[in-house]
Amino acid sequence: MPELPEVETIVADLRPHLTGRTIVRCELIFPTIVRYPEPEVFIDSVAGMQIAVVRRRGKYILLDLQHDLVLVVHLGMTGHLRIVDASAPIEKHTHAIFTLDDGRHLRYHDPRRFGRLLLGTEATLLDAKKMPALGPEPACDAADGVRETVSIAATSADRRPWSLTFRRAGVRWRLTGASPVMQ
Repeated sequence: MPELPEVETIVADLRPHLTGRTIVRCELIFPTIVRYPEPEVFIDSVAGMQIAVVRRRGKYILLDLQHDLVLVVHLGMTGHLRIVDASAPIEKHTHAIFTLDDGRHLRYHDPRRFGRLLLGTEATLLDAKKMPALGPEPACDAADGVRETVSIAATSADRRPWSLTFRRAGVRWRLTGASPVMQ
C-alpha cells in the first residue's frame, strides 16, 4: 500500500493537471472497483463534473467536484492514477478511465484490485460507512493547505506533557523544539 508521503506526492503531481478540468466521460472496465454508489450511478454522476480541488486526507485522494461531491480514490496496495493521452494503449489492469475536457485520460490502474473508488458528499460517505472518520491533520490545516511549522502536544513515558514543534524541511518534517509543559 502506498504510504502517506507517496500519496501526498501523487496528489501534488496530479493537482496542476486536474484542477479546473471537467470530467467529460467515465468508463468502468472493472465496475466492482466502485464501492459507492452503484457503478451506473457513479458513471452518470461524475460525467460533466468540474474538478475544483485535488487533495489528500489520510491515504485517500480526494477530488472535490461541483455540488459538494467528492470523488474518493483509495489506491489499495498496487493502485495508481496516471494522466495519459487518449491515444495511449490501455494497459492491462486499468479499471477506470476518466476522459477530461482537454482530451487526456485519467486512468486508474490496480493489478491486485484492492483499491476503490467512491463518490458522494463527505457526510454521505461517512453515514454510509464507506469512508472512515479520519482525525485531524495538523500539517495541513492552514488556509492554503500548507504549514511551515506545527506544534503538537505529546506525553513522555512517565506521562508528563511536552510541547513538540516541527518545521518543514523540503518534503519532510524536522523536530525543531521540545519542551516540557509546566503545570
